[in-house]
Amino acid sequence: MMQRLRSSAAHLLAVLAGHSMPVWLSLVLVMGGAVATYYIAPLINAQFEIQVARREFLVANLTQFSVDTKELIESVGELINENDQNKREKILQNVNISLTKLQFSSAQIARIIPKESGLIVAFQRHLLKLQESLSIQDRNKQNLEIKDSVKNIVPQSIIIYDLMLDRAGLSRL
Repeated sequence: MMQRLRSSAAHLLAVLAGHSMPVWLSLVLVMGGAVATYYIAPLINAQFEIQVARREFLVANLTQFSVDTKELIESVGELINENDQNKREKILQNVNISLTKLQFSSAQIARIIPKESGLIVAFQRHLLKLQESLSIQDRNKQNLEIKDSVKNIVPQSIIIYDLMLDRAGLSRL
């Protein structure tokens, strides 16, 4: 049996490598190429298009997440250092806007990276803690709570940023 299989393989190899090929084999190979061209190639191309769209979506969210996090940290820094109550109120509005953007952004990220929802929920909790600390009336206590919250938000945001880079396939660059 094994001898016959080797003989058949040798014969097929001789036909394929030879100068002449049977017409039926040529037709089968042409039809196989046509099937691959018209059915298989579009399926592969569709998968690549989906990957490109996902990557673009992730990169856009990654950029926005980074900008929103930076704005929050800058606004919190201004808030802590500002003594004028009117200016603090305006800065506080900016902090709340940044918090809202980050909360929405983190909800989107949780949909994109569902396996890491625990890390994202932890980030959202730190955002909520920061938001709660903004309502503290005692300014010194408020500043301490804000600093504590930001100390937790920054590393969490870096972890989420890295997760998004990895998901977009950009972490290996």
